[in-house]
Amino acid sequence: MMLRLTSIAVLLAVCVCAGCRKAAEEAMESAIESQMARDGGKSDVEIGDKGVSFTMQDEKGESTFARGENVKLPAGFPKDVPLYAKMTLVIASTQAQDEMFIIQATSADTMDQIAAFYKQEAPKQGWEEESSMDQGSEMKALAYKKEGRSLNVILGVTDDGTTVSINTGKSD
Repeated sequence: MMLRLTSIAVLLAVCVCAGCRKAAEEAMESAIESQMARDGGKSDVEIGDKGVSFTMQDEKGESTFARGENVKLPAGFPKDVPLYAKMTLVIASTQAQDEMFIIQATSADTMDQIAAFYKQEAPKQGWEEESSMDQGSEMKALAYKKEGRSLNVILGVTDDGTTVSINTGKSD
């Protein structure tokens, strides 16, 4: 399921980046929905000028993906996961089988500012730090655990500030 979700996300991203016209967008939507139906699932795919989104339903539950302008936090996103206030969501994804949520955002703030926020706020929500990695000015990664769940925050430098990637879900 995750490989299929990733493959579809890549196809959708390529289609949007390539500047597909409306007919090509509709053909891609139809092709993905047809493939999901052959695999025993249902899907709803939307490709447009402002981004892409899809919802897939199969025997393991519902999974979603959204990329582009006006991305919203996924329904059911855990309330105990701190969210940095000065970030703009660009990708939001869910995977039902592992209760996995993945979001990616951008911020004009520095990695150090955002890392300090998570180091302070995650423990307040009951998250225990498992590890942290600091690649100097290039990347920082923070890993937390709580009650059979994981929270990973990965920060990277961009020309405009910082990319913030957060994933949380069941852990082994």
